[in-house]
Amino acid sequence: MSSSPTKKVRVEVNSAIRDGFRERGWTAVRGRAGTFQAPDSVMALPLVLRVWVTVDADKFGGATFTGRAVIQCDAVTDVVVGFDRSAIPSSLTVFPGDELIRGTLNLGVETAGGLLDPRGSYHQWSVTDLEGVAAATAEFFALVDGPLLEWASVRDAPAKLFAAVGDLDTPTQLRDSAAGIRAVTVLALLQGRPDVARGAVAAYVPESEADTDRFPLFERELAMRFPEYGPLQRS
Repeated sequence: MSSSPTKKVRVEVNSAIRDGFRERGWTAVRGRAGTFQAPDSVMALPLVLRVWVTVDADKFGGATFTGRAVIQCDAVTDVVVGFDRSAIPSSLTVFPGDELIRGTLNLGVETAGGLLDPRGSYHQWSVTDLEGVAAATAEFFALVDGPLLEWASVRDAPAKLFAAVGDLDTPTQLRDSAAGIRAVTVLALLQGRPDVARGAVAAYVPESEADTDRFPLFERELAMRFPEYGPLQRS
């Protein structure tokens, strides 16, 4: 039985996206479908830049796709998954195991819409037939080569992330979200910056009522694992 036109378009879109990232030196992330990691020349360790691309069938035929960029640090995640689950945001513990935590504990997040539009409006590409695959994926990679790399360039080192966290006049996902605050404080301690960790913890306003109870538990776990953190800020 032959494949449907919609399935063929989705296959071609997926193939074009894989090829496009490979041509740019990005690698597919093992175990994470549709996720690609930038080369060290774009984001140097311990930070990594990853793009997650979702390709779906369009209800009118063909396919739609969009992307989401994240900055992660695997060393940070390895620490946090060892914390007691009561210290981690409840939204990250709804499933057993640690895959949800590993996929969500980010040091920077941007959607395709946010890169194209300062208002952050959602954006996706639509492809109705095989002939449209090349043009749509070319537009997508123009975003990768331009706005995405520009966005990453001001976040490509821990010191740059810490500077943003320390600027209390500027909203930042790292300081203002339950996952972001946990990621940046652990990164700061791994980088020998307990001052940044303490400052971020002291300034954090829990994003939900549930995290009001959970965040002090997180700080206690943090202080136990990193004695250099010093006195608790939330006791």
